[in-house]
Amino acid sequence: GEIDDLVLRKADGFPTYHFGVVVDDYTMGVTHVLRGQEHLMNTPRHVALQRALGYPTPVYAHMPLIFNDQGAKMSKRERDQAARAAVKQKQIKDSPVAAIDAATFSGWLADTKRQLEAGQLEALAQHMGLTLPEVSVDDFRKAGYLPEVICNFIAILGWNPGMKNADGSDLEKFDMAFLASHFDLPRIGKSNAKFDRKKLLSFNGDALGSMDESQFAQRWLEWCGVFAPEAAPALAALGQQRLGWLARALKPRCKTWRDALRPAGFALVADDQLVYDEAAVKKHIAAPAGKDQAGAPAGPSGAEVLRAASAALQPIDPFTPEAVQAALEALAITLGLQLGQLAAPLRVALTGGTVSPGLGETIAVLGKQSALKRLERGAARTPA
Repeated sequence: GEIDDLVLRKADGFPTYHFGVVVDDYTMGVTHVLRGQEHLMNTPRHVALQRALGYPTPVYAHMPLIFNDQGAKMSKRERDQAARAAVKQKQIKDSPVAAIDAATFSGWLADTKRQLEAGQLEALAQHMGLTLPEVSVDDFRKAGYLPEVICNFIAILGWNPGMKNADGSDLEKFDMAFLASHFDLPRIGKSNAKFDRKKLLSFNGDALGSMDESQFAQRWLEWCGVFAPEAAPALAALGQQRLGWLARALKPRCKTWRDALRPAGFALVADDQLVYDEAAVKKHIAAPAGKDQAGAPAGPSGAEVLRAASAALQPIDPFTPEAVQAALEALAITLGLQLGQLAAPLRVALTGGTVSPGLGETIAVLGKQSALKRLERGAARTPA
């Protein structure tokens, strides 16, 4: 008596959602329906339809909603809103990318209810150097989050096992087998959940850090094959040993697979295609590498350090990170430099900039031939 009459079929002949979902659940043998609490008022309608059609009624549960850090319900619109805000901030009036024609772009700017298609949004974000917030499963996969971490994290947004770790803290990290055996409806929360992106990132970083080198390397390579195909061939060409060394160097530095790409960039480019930071060349290769007691530049130039390092690396066999590191430490003593002073010009010559993984790993990952080529090329550099 509380439910109004339902429209079951629209004028165009298509069934409404209410009719369609009831028939669909029955024909698929659905036994449990867990959905957002915004469907709470729909459930009595669906139960009435099931009874009228002679269908069994599944077990229903209504989940708390998931809100973003601004306190709004998470939705795909967040990505569009982020792009719109960036365009407005930069006062862009015309489409900067070929993927969005002029009419579409102007219409999108004029109407806040309109949304760009996913491909158009990604093209615009890439052009602007903008990172769009992840919302869909595909967004998180592209960003380099582990599937098992996403499942774990989503589970604790609206549910908890009511168990403690050995240190007395709430148990929050578990695998799918644990979730399958412990999940129950009574422990689903009633209040809306907040999607804490920092916490998710921490979860993912911990999961990556717990992998051994071979597992990290293999799963990262698999991810690159799908989401960073331009990097996958270069990584595979390193071979198992050097890729393992790179994995060891990157594990403490990244929280997602995508994070790992940037510090690994030096290994993904051909020796003669390496682009140098000219300010770093001027500061670390053209200038003296050390300092005198007064703090003024002194000692051999960065270029001289590179030539000395090349000579020190030449006889090393096997060419391992440990052997390379030992040779560089001995060279620093010979040249009267601190290891950091020795490392600065080497990093510029080997990677193009001043930031890289540990120097032993960086050089060993490149391999002797490539490392020597880059040192020679770097020593010949003069600032533009």
